[in-house]
Amino acid sequence: MKASKRTKWIEIEYWDCGIDSHTHRTEAVASACIEKQEKRSPLPDKKTRYKRQVYAARRVLEGDTFTKVGKDLGISGGRVSQIFDKTMRMARHPSRLDVDTIPEGNYWELKHLRENKEFWLRQIQKMADLWGV
Repeated sequence: MKASKRTKWIEIEYWDCGIDSHTHRTEAVASACIEKQEKRSPLPDKKTRYKRQVYAARRVLEGDTFTKVGKDLGISGGRVSQIFDKTMRMARHPSRLDVDTIPEGNYWELKHLRENKEFWLRQIQKMADLWGV
């Protein structure tokens, strides 16, 4: 007897919650996913996010802790740290930097950023002006 290749089509049933990448095995899980989506607050618009980035970066550079800034914004200190890191990456972008005036130091350490606070606050202000916030 000679081996032969066969193909079987398998029909898969799943429950849909409205998100393309989600497939749920039971209706209860899909319903729970829908409820979770409805409870989730919508993302802030771009201008609000930019304002939050500028506010957080200024406050952290001026000496406040991530936790203190987070309490003012209603988010966690870890989230403020993420926002601050993203803002500083954007501020370091060559299109925003004054190449001749970059201060010395390790730009990944908060201590060094605070030592050159005036420079980085000017960079943050440039971004704020660019974004119109």
